[in-house]
Amino acid sequence: MTSLDPRATPTPGLTLQAVLPLAISGGKESEDLIRAQTLLKSLGAAIEPSQKLVVNVVGRAGELDSIRAALEPLASSSLALKYHDEVELLPELAGSMISGWYKQQIIKLSPAEWLDADWWLILDADVVCVRRFAIEDLVPFGRPLARMIDAKGAPLIGAWQRSTAQVLG
Repeated sequence: MTSLDPRATPTPGLTLQAVLPLAISGGKESEDLIRAQTLLKSLGAAIEPSQKLVVNVVGRAGELDSIRAALEPLASSSLALKYHDEVELLPELAGSMISGWYKQQIIKLSPAEWLDADWWLILDADVVCVRRFAIEDLVPFGRPLARMIDAKGAPLIGAWQRSTAQVLG
């Protein structure tokens, strides 16, 4: 049973780590701070109050103070926020011309190197949580969920999904 089942009892004290890459200057990114605030408000309202979601916000050094000022008021006992300079986490990004979606994907994969967690939730500023949840909903039976994307027309993604499913059982 999960907390989506009204008979379920969430496990108090559980903590789940999450990663939110965030850039706030230039082009489409300029609205991401507003979107991130909406996301965090929805997560704060929806997570089981006896559990904790730690959101590791990863951004550019020059933007972290502004990000912190905008997001920190949304922190609570069940929603902790930590802020990280992307270059401190990924020194390879220093001086790199990589940007946008590609950079975001590298940041989303990087927690395997710096985050002390078996798994983590990857967040995007343009999503919102629409119902109450417990960590057990995202990690049922100790196995994290993965969003499968439609692999039609993308044979490498389909092959990766099939291989991963076979390895993980």
